[in-house]
Amino acid sequence: MDGLPFPDHHFDMITAHHSLQMIRFDDLQCGLGELRRVLKVGGVLRISVPDAELAVHRFLAGWDQFPISQEIERTESGRFLRYLLWHGDARSAFTFESLTDALNRAGFQNVRRCQFRQTHSEYPEIVDLDTREGESLFVEAIK
Repeated sequence: MDGLPFPDHHFDMITAHHSLQMIRFDDLQCGLGELRRVLKVGGVLRISVPDAELAVHRFLAGWDQFPISQEIERTESGRFLRYLLWHGDARSAFTFESLTDALNRAGFQNVRRCQFRQTHSEYPEIVDLDTREGESLFVEAIK
């Protein structure tokens, strides 16, 4: 939140994988603004975050495959909540709609949902850091 150590318009592409949820909702515009500052005009930001909507749907459908040990949490609802809040470290959660709105408010355009290891950009290597298939929301936006 103190600023990235790079000059303005420095990067063609930026990836932010499973990190944005660690920023408080109140600080989100500052964090996204800093990513936008160091991205070149026309550059691509690729974000992955835990897909909160998918997690809720799975929980309501009785899915009990959240990666939390029963030794840590004995109840299904406890494992779901610990997963959603990532043991208390996550400070925000996102759906595609809420993430799109946050990106638009930060000045990003053309927000598009992506699949795991697939990009809408001209940078095929932007997917190289993709992880956590089947539980992540992948989004790309243009400065």
